[in-house]
Amino acid sequence: MTQFCQKPIINEYLHSATYSAHCDGNGYPQKQFYDFYTKIAEGGPAVIIMQHAYVQLNGRFSDRQLSISDDSTIEHHKKVVQTIRNVNKDIIIVCQLAHAGIKAPNAEKYDINTMSKQDFEDVVKSFQKAAERAKSAGYDAVQIHSAHQYLLSQSISSGYNQRTDQYMYMDFKLLTDVFNAVKPIIYAGVKIQSNDFMTQIGVNYEFSLNICKTIPFDFIEISGGGRDERSAFLTGRDDKSDTFYYQDMVKLMDKQFLEDNFIIVTGGFQNIEDAKKALQLGCKMVGFSRKFIRNPMFLKNDNSICVRCNLCSKKCSEEAGLACVFKGGYGVI
Repeated sequence: MTQFCQKPIINEYLHSATYSAHCDGNGYPQKQFYDFYTKIAEGGPAVIIMQHAYVQLNGRFSDRQLSISDDSTIEHHKKVVQTIRNVNKDIIIVCQLAHAGIKAPNAEKYDINTMSKQDFEDVVKSFQKAAERAKSAGYDAVQIHSAHQYLLSQSISSGYNQRTDQYMYMDFKLLTDVFNAVKPIIYAGVKIQSNDFMTQIGVNYEFSLNICKTIPFDFIEISGGGRDERSAFLTGRDDKSDTFYYQDMVKLMDKQFLEDNFIIVTGGFQNIEDAKKALQLGCKMVGFSRKFIRNPMFLKNDNSICVRCNLCSKKCSEEAGLACVFKGGYGVI
């Protein structure tokens, strides 16, 4: 039986981290947050990766984002974990740790090119402390967010990182240091930026794969894109013909690497049939995000199609937070 961080998985499908805008200004989950994860758990994925939790206040992407930046958040994360376990005790629950870097909307945000050595050390320490909180809260693992052009993704990208010292992009020191700080505490995987989709600069598949071969992550979720105007693709695309966004990255992996590593691929999959393409190539799991918003129960009853309008994401700017706009979708009355 396939195992994820030494625990058996009940199927090959994963709920990928999905921002819902259901937290208050302190980063504490509100009622809608628990309702959302109850519904996702009822849908039956083997693994739920929690939406990105900021590890430092200056790395907060949104004032309605989940926090794990101080000890007061532990009790809230315990409640989140228990909420999911009350639905299905066999679901594996992962806490995603993130820092927005220059994408953070505050004056104290970090720019990868002007950070001091102390700044880097503070970031590493913040991820370490966040991992300790995640373990205390009962999570099975953490996922280091190094995708979507947030801080750790910026640190490995020539499109952002122009440093020439030990923190230059090609040495991926910050990501390595974060992993080394977190790994002794709890199982530690990564959401890796496979490609920035920028012209002649930025992360590409080959460089991303080199990182994955160098750092011994417990699991690797392949993602890409971002919200930089230089990126050809956003994190949520509207190309309805593409059902396997990152297959070019997977096809670069040799059979032995796929056998030795727990590879998860997310992006573009519309249903279980689409997911089989990735599983047949050797990926261990396939992740879904928007599909769970369109129909949280699709693994059990796939009776609706996500048209990739991305209006669910736009709902996050409204008071009620994440919701599908179509009948039968999450949050639709």
